[in-house]
Amino acid sequence: MASPTTPVFLPAAPPKLPFLSHLLPPEILENILTHLDHLPTLKSLRLVNKTLSTRVLGPHFSSFCAHQTTDLTPSSLASLFALATHPHLHRPCVKDLTIIALVYDECELENILKTGDRVESTMEESEGRRFSVTYTKCTAEELDGYRDDLARLLVRREEHSVRLREVVPAQLAEVLRLFGPRLRSIRLEAAVERGIGGVMELAEEWRVNWVWAQAVKVYSLTMAAVCASGVAVSAINVFWDTQRCAVAARDIHAHLLTLDASQLEVVGAAIKSFSLSSSTPLETDVEKLAKDPPSCHHDEDSDGSSSGAAPDEPSEFPAITRLISFMPNLETLRLRVYGPAGPDTHDELFGRIARDIRLPQLRECVLYGMPVTHASLLQFLTNHPNIENLELSNMWLMRCRETDWDPIIAHLDKKMPRLKQLRLSNLMGYSRPWNLLPIGESWMEERAMYEQRWWGLQCGGGLLVHTREFDEEELRQGLRFWPRPNGVMLGSPQVMRWRNQLKTLIL
Repeated sequence: MASPTTPVFLPAAPPKLPFLSHLLPPEILENILTHLDHLPTLKSLRLVNKTLSTRVLGPHFSSFCAHQTTDLTPSSLASLFALATHPHLHRPCVKDLTIIALVYDECELENILKTGDRVESTMEESEGRRFSVTYTKCTAEELDGYRDDLARLLVRREEHSVRLREVVPAQLAEVLRLFGPRLRSIRLEAAVERGIGGVMELAEEWRVNWVWAQAVKVYSLTMAAVCASGVAVSAINVFWDTQRCAVAARDIHAHLLTLDASQLEVVGAAIKSFSLSSSTPLETDVEKLAKDPPSCHHDEDSDGSSSGAAPDEPSEFPAITRLISFMPNLETLRLRVYGPAGPDTHDELFGRIARDIRLPQLRECVLYGMPVTHASLLQFLTNHPNIENLELSNMWLMRCRETDWDPIIAHLDKKMPRLKQLRLSNLMGYSRPWNLLPIGESWMEERAMYEQRWWGLQCGGGLLVHTREFDEEELRQGLRFWPRPNGVMLGSPQVMRWRNQLKTLIL
């Protein structure tokens, strides 16, 4: 043991050096950060010290903020505003914005409180559709919790409805203005809040009228906010990626009357891609719907059609044409139409588009569920000979004869020289689709491939191919198809799935 007088030598402390972040030039630090591909890692790095908390907020960090989603609730809009006004964030960072039309559904909670059972259902689509349902008896404590959940859900729905009318339009317009020219796209989608399990995607069987009533509100305030902000987005997607959700032509017509045409012209000139899910008339007036409360199970008839269609108002169909006319520089156009079943309804909708729309830069086009005549479709294709990528799906040919698809197929084959990709599906004449089995292919040899892709239906007289895709090489070989089999369709999972697909567009 050392004596009290013996000196004790301690190791010298290492010299204090500035943290690495002080020494690195911004370009080198940013290059290092690009190797960190997880946002939580970057957030943790910001907590090391004050210097890194700001220096990390460069282009790489901002790339994680490029796509934002809002359901227009207060907290969601506040987050967008914070991103747009952050003093150190590399701005503007938001490029793609998804706006959710949030629908509050009390039916599941009401059913639980009424029956005392919690129902869980699952669906498989490996062979057609198969449902399985499980019932679980709720305890008294669980029922008390569901009552509280229902009360909170109804309060949130009322508050959200008031905000959409009074507060959200101005807030959204300000957020869009702050995002500025870097904002590339706006996408509208819909989701349902049931009070159990959080926000969920819409199911095909969900209540069409009430969903679309909310969709109309969100579409209207979004378009108004875009015009008011003057933001020049290049792509607008209106419920294209949400099944069984659209904006009826009558509602597009009503909202167009409220917009400033000069503002719409400025905004529309910048749009290069427009995707729209629309429909023939459907009742979306909430006050009228409230007088006839919907079932909490289904509001669809046994044939898959909705009972809430409004009376036909063909004079309002030109609204879609007028809306598209404000977008003269479109390169991509995708249109889907929900409507009544049958080939002899609402032909004026596409007839107006074919007559009045000229889009010289159009290169990609999708027409889905559109009722057409062979004259209107030929006119549209003639007006747009430079299309490179074309899809025609679930197309009803009205007042048709057995051979009326022939001139359309011939036009695609001979008069669309720039066509590189073609997808045809359910080109409907009478009750069956046109046969898309190319001459040169044997249905017996190709049957397994078509059925595996769910493209073919077995009939008494052979294989009926309802869907086919063609690349550039196949297009050069020509579009020639075998005649439609005369025999009846044979029962199979393929037939069941095909019929269900057709129902998804029926109101």
